[in-house]
Amino acid sequence: MADRSKGLLYPENLHLLGSSDGDFFMEKKYHALTLSISNRDLAYKNVTELLHSVADSIVLRVGYPLPDKDFSIIFLMLKLTSDELGALSGKLGQMDSVKVKAMTLKVD
Repeated sequence: MADRSKGLLYPENLHLLGSSDGDFFMEKKYHALTLSISNRDLAYKNVTELLHSVADSIVLRVGYPLPDKDFSIIFLMLKLTSDELGALSGKLGQMDSVKVKAMTLKVD
């Protein structure tokens, strides 16, 4: 039988996830997020404001503008919960001319 003493998600260990008031929290993990922006002028302000609002969670940000094509790509590495990632990628994906791809990274 497998050792269950370190696995937090087994029923006997769920109490370890709870806070003092009984609420549960989600583990923050590393995620990679890729933004493809097809109209830089249209999306620049909104994307910048939204990324600024999660600046404390951004570990890495790399952008590659292609001004002659009016196209940019932004690579982000973030440390967020799955819910926070879903909220962020959902908001970005609703913006005109922005496409989003997200991936959870397995970092030990």
